[in-house]
Amino acid sequence: MGLDIKTLFVADVAVLLVSAALSLYYWHRDRDGEGDWLLWWASGTAATAASLLLIGLLAAVPRPIVGFPAAALAVTGLLLVWQSMRGLNGKPPLTGWLVALVAAFVAVLSVAFALGADLRERSALLMAAMALSALACAWEVHFGVPAPQRGRLLLAALFVVIAVLLAVTAVLTGLAAHGPVASLGDLLGDVLPLVNSLAILCLCFYVTLIINERARSRYRKLASTDELTGLPNRRYFMEEANRSARQDPTPACLLMMDLDHFSDVNRRFGHTGGDEALRAFAEVLRRNMRSTDIVARYGGEEFCAYLAKTEIGEAVRIAERLRASAAALSVELRGQAIGITVSIGVARVRDGDLVASVGAADEALYVAKDRGRNQVAVAPADAVTLAGSGKPRLRIVR
Repeated sequence: MGLDIKTLFVADVAVLLVSAALSLYYWHRDRDGEGDWLLWWASGTAATAASLLLIGLLAAVPRPIVGFPAAALAVTGLLLVWQSMRGLNGKPPLTGWLVALVAAFVAVLSVAFALGADLRERSALLMAAMALSALACAWEVHFGVPAPQRGRLLLAALFVVIAVLLAVTAVLTGLAAHGPVASLGDLLGDVLPLVNSLAILCLCFYVTLIINERARSRYRKLASTDELTGLPNRRYFMEEANRSARQDPTPACLLMMDLDHFSDVNRRFGHTGGDEALRAFAEVLRRNMRSTDIVARYGGEEFCAYLAKTEIGEAVRIAERLRASAAALSVELRGQAIGITVSIGVARVRDGDLVASVGAADEALYVAKDRGRNQVAVAPADAVTLAGSGKPRLRIVR
């Protein structure tokens, strides 16, 4: 039974256009978070769909006036997909290379036509160019990142399958005996178009899964991140610190930090000035905290940190370093350099009870405020432990 190749082309066009539409939707909705790789993918799939539409629906055997634009669109589509895979890996597009490669293919195809190449030979050139483009996509997906990701293996494999199918088609078409071609089915056969259609379907479906997963990951990050400072927010802090406190029995400590006289900054420089001060202190935290610490903006001008595997003495030293770094900071607001200071309360995490420990650190913070600000204070129960450790050089307020 003969294969209805037009039906396959219609199905391929539908799949590619749906993929392009979904990609455009997600790109427009999440433009700031996703970059332009979705726009490149949408352009590539739309161009490929247009080429299939021209080849499969307008003529049983495409004439040059149809075949040339269709061939150029097919190669352009796969090269656009290659650019989208670069964008997926966080790389900038190679627009110059894209234009040069398309121009080179059109030039080669034009020369072949001028030399009398028939449909079989021109089709072989097209399939070979598309196979190389698909291989470039597979290479970028798997080797375009420093450490190959296991989740990308299937995507790379799908590109390889498409490349192999196109290469086999190019070889079979080029080696086939010359003669009249009644239809594209005669030229391409029955099996290869069907397998290629399945590969296109799987490829578009898998990219849709990647889009959805990245969107969910982005929303999870937004839900757990303070938009102003870029630090984790209170919700994330409580979840992660609670998990660490329950699972890790080693000593841990909490820091509760509050910017001093922050209301004066807002009054003098407005909320924009206050925002700059908060961002500046967030940068101090990034520079001074360890990679194992959980740091967050707790709310307003208050910040917090969970120090895993940390004794109270080490926590005080870290807090003192933060206090000194903040005091040395100069923030320029409306052309005027101002200094900011921070008061810090320190407490041990006791019995995995994070809420009670936050309360103890908060009480110590208010002690530091009452004693004149720009100081480090230790929760009373922990101050006794610290005093017995024989480390008098620590600067402690209690």
